[in-house]
Amino acid sequence: MHLADRLTDALPWLAGLSRGVLCRAISNAGIDAAAWTAGDLVSCMDKLSADEGRRFALPPKLSNPAGFFIHRIRTAMTHARMTGWERPSARAKTQAAQTRALAAAEPRPALPRETAAELHEARAAFRAQFAADDRLHELQQAARARLSEAKRAEVMAELDRARNRTARVL
Repeated sequence: MHLADRLTDALPWLAGLSRGVLCRAISNAGIDAAAWTAGDLVSCMDKLSADEGRRFALPPKLSNPAGFFIHRIRTAMTHARMTGWERPSARAKTQAAQTRALAAAEPRPALPRETAAELHEARAAFRAQFAADDRLHELQQAARARLSEAKRAEVMAELDRARNRTARVL
């Protein structure tokens, strides 16, 4: 039913047909609805028209769209079997599977295996580095605080000198 709906979307001239008619036509043509897509079927019919050397043109009004579809799809499927035509979706799936197989076959670099002693040593080195960085940060904060205190004292002294000068002037 999903394939019939997709075909109706892809081929507007099938819009007036019921799902049941399309489903019977698809199953009678020997089409595996799980394997084929609507795009595959349209491509198959287009390939038949191209190989026959004619352009497929619909008349302005189809008197029997169901019969026309049944004829085109059966002829296209027979042509596909005879020529060995491969569905585009199957080709894409095959290429994707080959790509995955190649990616899986590539050797992956082995991860180094550390011993428990090496891991303990690495953790101790990390802790020592962290402690040193922490102590450096504390010293920098203390230096900034002392610098601020010294700067504050210097500014206060300058302010006192300025007050004394203004007091003498008045």
